[in-house]
Amino acid sequence: MPRLVAKPLRLLLAMMLVATGLGLAPASTAVACACGGIATDPASNAKVDDEAAVIWSDGRTERIDMTLSMTGDAKSAAWLMPAPDGTKLSLGATGVMARLDAAAAPKVVTRKKYRLAVGFGESSGKPDGVPAGAATVESHVRIGPFDVTTLSGTKATAINDWLRANGFGSRNELLPMFQSYLDQGWRINAVKLVPEGATSLGRTLPPLRMTFPAERVVYPMKLSGAATVSQRVRIHLLATRRMEIATQAAPSNPLSLDFSGPIPAATAGLERGLMDGRDDRVWLTSWSGVLAPRTITDDYDFKVAASNTGYQRQITQTRYVDISILEIMLGLVPVGILVAVGLTLLYFRQKKRLG
Repeated sequence: MPRLVAKPLRLLLAMMLVATGLGLAPASTAVACACGGIATDPASNAKVDDEAAVIWSDGRTERIDMTLSMTGDAKSAAWLMPAPDGTKLSLGATGVMARLDAAAAPKVVTRKKYRLAVGFGESSGKPDGVPAGAATVESHVRIGPFDVTTLSGTKATAINDWLRANGFGSRNELLPMFQSYLDQGWRINAVKLVPEGATSLGRTLPPLRMTFPAERVVYPMKLSGAATVSQRVRIHLLATRRMEIATQAAPSNPLSLDFSGPIPAATAGLERGLMDGRDDRVWLTSWSGVLAPRTITDDYDFKVAASNTGYQRQITQTRYVDISILEIMLGLVPVGILVAVGLTLLYFRQKKRLG
């Protein structure tokens, strides 16, 4: 298998149009693009503002569960996902993302800072900052709420023609990126998503899982460079030991390390762990950041870190404690009285002794 194909998934989301239903929409349907990776129905102004992924890797296989969150409700959505040949698609695990977010949460350290106030003081807990090449339909399957068509071909324009004819809008600015994936022998998965038993998808889309052979871990981001809004990105990587980012998708705006350390396999939704000699543990490394589309030029590429040391981001909050000048003065009154009484008694005692 070529190296680029063996590497995990090079894309994920470059979304193009969506029809208002699961069925095929007319080619003239207007496109309501949310970002470079997703589009919602034309009646919706929902945009993707949060992209979160749980990546699992044992050095031979990579698995990605990806979840998108939107700023509003949409009746339907669609996106395109280039992936290596042989990628298996299924529904991702629910609840795991929230548990990993909690495990990777920063440690909060509170420090007190005293200050004088005119009135009676109050404590404030607020932090100070916080043809040849024609598209071929290889398969068409339904995975829960996902309707997935896998396309192959040699020309991005042919893929684009199929998308336009089947209810997906065309995005000519993405053709060079699509062509680069096709040149590697990758497939294009055209995905539609509609609510089941509801009128809208909700603010958070169900996780979609992609599993494929991979010697190196990669998270695809290139197509997000065509997005129209910035979005928060969170990546939780589960592996045998600590990992680090070898290639940043946005070199001028790198993701920040949030956490790195062993966690229970059950927390990650796994039946068994990955660490040597610890079947109940897996090493979690997490990053996050906000990316502007114009800064995205590559995919994320990961490698094993040189050391297996743990890390947890720390947030220092300042809790201001106001000390009232009036309270200080009132507090000094009894002290002053005691001092005055003591001095008076001392005076009369000395006077009696001398008399």
